[in-house]
Amino acid sequence: MKILSMGCSFNHPSVDEFDFSSSASIFDYDILIWDPSKLVYDYSSYLDPYGKKFNGYPLFNETDSAKIQKDLARRKKELIDFFNLGRTAIIYVPKPDKFYVHTGNRTYSGTGKSQKVTNILTDLDMDDFLPIENIRFFEAEGSQIDFKGGEPFNLIWKPFSEYFIYKSYFENAIGEPILYIKNTDKIIGTYINYEKGNLLLVPKFLDDECDFEITNTKRNKLKKKFIDSLEEIINKLNQKKGDFKLPLWCSNYLLPTELKDKTELDKLNDKLSKIESQISEKKNQLAELRQIKILFGGDGRALEIEIGKILKDLGFDVAEGLPQRDDLILKYNEKIAVVEVKGVSKSAAEKHAAQLEKWVSEYFSKKGIKPKGILIINAFKDTPLVDRNKPPFPEQMISYSKNRDHCLITGLQLLCMYLDTKDNSLKRDEMIKRLLATNGIFEDYHDWRAFLKLCLANESKSADLV
Repeated sequence: MKILSMGCSFNHPSVDEFDFSSSASIFDYDILIWDPSKLVYDYSSYLDPYGKKFNGYPLFNETDSAKIQKDLARRKKELIDFFNLGRTAIIYVPKPDKFYVHTGNRTYSGTGKSQKVTNILTDLDMDDFLPIENIRFFEAEGSQIDFKGGEPFNLIWKPFSEYFIYKSYFENAIGEPILYIKNTDKIIGTYINYEKGNLLLVPKFLDDECDFEITNTKRNKLKKKFIDSLEEIINKLNQKKGDFKLPLWCSNYLLPTELKDKTELDKLNDKLSKIESQISEKKNQLAELRQIKILFGGDGRALEIEIGKILKDLGFDVAEGLPQRDDLILKYNEKIAVVEVKGVSKSAAEKHAAQLEKWVSEYFSKKGIKPKGILIINAFKDTPLVDRNKPPFPEQMISYSKNRDHCLITGLQLLCMYLDTKDNSLKRDEMIKRLLATNGIFEDYHDWRAFLKLCLANESKSADLV
């Protein structure tokens, strides 16, 4: 049997070891031995002695938060499919520890420089990582254990009873309980016939954090014997279900068409692997493409970053503005421009143009160069494009901006310019020059329908298409 261990080590020829966070699949193995309590050590923010905490528990940073939630979803689905294939998992029952992760969602309060951003957190408990729903543990650590199981679980208990350490007990009985805290009804180990497979929830075996006062040689012998006993238990459990595991020598004898079928299966698996890789790549491309919709639907720092990317793709050298400022500095050949970016629920306002003029003046006073002022506004950001029927730049601010040689353009116009010129370098250069020469409202790309498709036939699909 091929065995995979995660979070525990056995140094056995039949056992491969991988981290919970690795990309290694468990489907190549017949048995999984897993210590969930060790999975947090795969993530750097948990190990950081100066790391942040929330409510007294570790708080993962945003990068680790996204990864561990992705890993959790992947591994739980793998485990369920693993059992459906008739495989076996031995999981050490963990302490009911918890930690906090970023959900990726935020709330905003206030406006402008005083705006406050609050990250939304959620907690993850150790039982969240197990494939059993509605399971809860209570913390309790000890080594005095009663065995109340029968065949074939006595194979794993009799030789190793003094080397198990329990960290918690079950709130309710599930499956077929086999281990209890001594002289109590507190369950600490159970067997579950999970779909076509087997799930054993047991205390930790030879926990490396505990001193069993044995030599390394004896420890290694115990672990080898433990693995051999597990294989025997699994064979007996499978025999009870009529799922006998053939001995290895049987693979030397081929049935008619067996080799042909295996070859065809290998080819199909290769095709599937390539298709899955292509799907993953296409999803990433699509997610990156959809990000530019921020130009007509977003605000704040996300809008500034995306506009900076678009301007760079158009051919500008883009840099952050002066210290403590949110503006962008553009360079094209020898021309310099200062950009003010805003996403607003209504139309632009004179205060936005005044802020731009302030950046222009400050740049001139520090550098001795008078830059072009460009105001990029995502006006009516919360309104669907088809319902935006008011001008983004009101009359009272246009004259103010014209007197100061400002170029006024919406994020939507900039997006249309990008889509129209990204494959046409001559037209792209022409539009950049026109952008830098415009005094007042930029006159091109007011009709977004020439570049964006509106899909309303099925609202659930329209968000994916537009």
